[in-house]
Amino acid sequence: MDSNGRPINIGRALYADAIGTIVGALAGTTTTVIYVESASGIESGGRTGLTSLVTGLLFLAFLPLGPIVVMIPDCATAPVLILVGLMFVSLIPRINLNDLTEAIPAFVAMISIPLTYSIATGIGLAS
Repeated sequence: MDSNGRPINIGRALYADAIGTIVGALAGTTTTVIYVESASGIESGGRTGLTSLVTGLLFLAFLPLGPIVVMIPDCATAPVLILVGLMFVSLIPRINLNDLTEAIPAFVAMISIPLTYSIATGIGLAS
């Protein structure tokens, strides 16, 4: 951030996100995953782009395992979605219910993740 509170080199960061979204879409990944990976890398302290590079390389390394993952039935992944729902429930007291721009997306995410069996779809519907 500069002295006025504006991000420095934001154009380069957005350009990198755009390239990641295009390449991810070509690989069959939802664009929500790219956004979440970028946001979590920045939240964890990754500012140089090395976190994105490592994440991308790990995605490439595990890409051949995609057909094996598809063989796992939806009922086997349901417990993970239930745990994600529990994590959301534990955050409910932190939601500012007076601010509808915060409360409505939180509600949509909490409801849509278990109903769609997809974390990416739930986050996408909430954003």
